[in-house]
Amino acid sequence: MESPPLDWRRLLRVRFTIRGMVVAVALLAFALWPVHVWWMRPIYAAIVSSEGFVEDLCLAESDLMAARAERCRRRAAEGAAWDLDDKASEDLKICPYSNDGPGHSWLEQAEIWGRAAERSRRAARRHSERAARQIPWFSSLWNR
Repeated sequence: MESPPLDWRRLLRVRFTIRGMVVAVALLAFALWPVHVWWMRPIYAAIVSSEGFVEDLCLAESDLMAARAERCRRRAAEGAAWDLDDKASEDLKICPYSNDGPGHSWLEQAEIWGRAAERSRRAARRHSERAARQIPWFSSLWNR
């Protein structure tokens, strides 16, 4: 008895189902993720570098503002008059943020500078966290 001839079209027929396509797309994405990370590595590095730079600037600003708060407290302890017209006093009376009203004494101005220093420290923490989020968990494998 002779076997029927093979129909290659029937053997090569592929069934396209939604489940099959979803699995294929998931496997393709999983396979291409390392390529994406390798391709984007310079961009990730630039973002991390810029966020680190801004973090350093925020920390320096925070130190400057904390020093100004301390100078205002020292002036209050010394009993210096609020209405002095020298350059140092004018620099200390500046409001660091527009929503802060001007102080009316050295202690009030010290509080304003202290709040501004804390605000800059929080900004530095935010930039540090942003930099940490930009580094994929396995990018350290390529930085060796």
